[in-house]
Amino acid sequence: MVLSLKEFTTDKVAIAQKLIKQFELLPQAAEERVERYWNS
Repeated sequence: MVLSLKEFTTDKVAIAQKLIKQFELLPQAAEERVERYWNS
């Protein structure tokens, strides 16, 4: 999902917020996943 959203925006915060909403993640967990998959 991170890679798909990255095609539409380069705003990591916005992508983390989408993950929080979609998957009910804690903010820190969402930020970690964005960082992990950003350069994949």
